[in-house]
Amino acid sequence: MKKKLAALAMTTVMVLSLAGCGKKIEGTYVAEVDLTDALEERLNDYIKKNHGCDDFDWNGSISLSMELELSDGEYTFKADKEQLEKDYKEFMCENLETFILSLIEDNLYDTMTVDEFIESSGYSSIWEMLGYDSVEDYYDAYFDEGSIADTTQKESGDYEIDGDEITLEDFAGDDMTFTFEDGELKGKLDFSDLGMDDNVKVTFEREDD
Repeated sequence: MKKKLAALAMTTVMVLSLAGCGKKIEGTYVAEVDLTDALEERLNDYIKKNHGCDDFDWNGSISLSMELELSDGEYTFKADKEQLEKDYKEFMCENLETFILSLIEDNLYDTMTVDEFIESSGYSSIWEMLGYDSVEDYYDAYFDEGSIADTTQKESGDYEIDGDEITLEDFAGDDMTFTFEDGELKGKLDFSDLGMDDNVKVTFEREDD
């Protein structure tokens, strides 16, 4: 009888523990990954291959915001791809003109400025020299060639809890495990489509209720 009561008590403790753990873990979490270094590395590789230089000083930053919601055994993951694309365009618009002018300047003699070179070539602007009516037309054509990446925008499915570990099942075709620690979810995500490693450390912080 005592053994049965002890087993029953142990089972009750385990159930309550899991219920408490679920209640503690459930909620909405947010994270942000800085992509600036990865983007600059990709750009430098491109200009080195195509223009023979890789020391351009890029300005600005770009990051990816993410949200993870855990509720009743189901998860919903969202990546703010629209904001990522917007930040990417702002980053490139801030740097492209300066970069193009620096390329021209590197190939000019000291006796002529870039503006003098453009004028002597019979053009009114650098954009006309490149075959566009305006800077807006140039950027429209540039961004029409493609986006920064085919980033996963939304995933959903079931999750399982095993102690302090939370596994998101079938996340982008694979199971993804996070560790719950001090109110945060810590794990690794694959950002290889953004030119980063396939195991980037990510910390999701719980949003204020």
